[in-house]
Amino acid sequence: MGEKLADNIQDDNSKIAKILKSLTQKQIDRATEILEELKFPLSQALDLRHQQKSVEAKARGHNFAEVTEPSAQAVAMLLSHTAILANRPENAVTLGHIGQNMGRLITLLDACWDYQKDNSKNKFNALASTLPQNLSTSPISPYFYDSVENFLLMQLQEIRQQTANLVLYYHKSTVENILFMGLYDSVRLALNKLAKNVMVEQPHHDSQNDSQNLRLCPHCNTLISSRFCPNCGINVIKNKQ
Repeated sequence: MGEKLADNIQDDNSKIAKILKSLTQKQIDRATEILEELKFPLSQALDLRHQQKSVEAKARGHNFAEVTEPSAQAVAMLLSHTAILANRPENAVTLGHIGQNMGRLITLLDACWDYQKDNSKNKFNALASTLPQNLSTSPISPYFYDSVENFLLMQLQEIRQQTANLVLYYHKSTVENILFMGLYDSVRLALNKLAKNVMVEQPHHDSQNDSQNLRLCPHCNTLISSRFCPNCGINVIKNKQ
């Protein structure tokens, strides 16, 4: 939080960020102490935060995985460390993989929600940065929307597959509900938001309605929306019914 507020102050001299930072500095300092006591590699995590700045400065034309790499590494480091705290070192590698996918999801979901606002303020947006300069502030094409959706689906599918490898003795259903249904809902809502920025000149492809219309999954007959099926593994349904 402290790093984010510092970034906002540096980027646009935000008065609100300055006030919030002054009000929360004690809590931020205490949180830093707790992380150090827990032997979390905080300096490495902060280095990744600074790497994000470098990525943003030269992101134009890169792909989704490249522009989200610092976030992927940071969340991987965080989740992997929870295995040590829980005295379950056998889960460290798997949690690291889940963290990478979650880091990419978090970054791109934020970019979906803020796509129009970021462009209007000429601020960095992880999705817009992957487009050519002359297209990044224009309505996005249905093809680009589909590429975003497919990438997000891949992250969900990887999380589901990796979660099956976790050694969980308690609260397994709760963890699965958070990682499957919770993330699924977040992705669905973010895609609905992004769909408002899709070109309207092509009536045969209505991305917003695609993500809202209900249909039966051909694999398990669960009622789903668009190409999401949280019941049988977040399958990508290529043959729309």
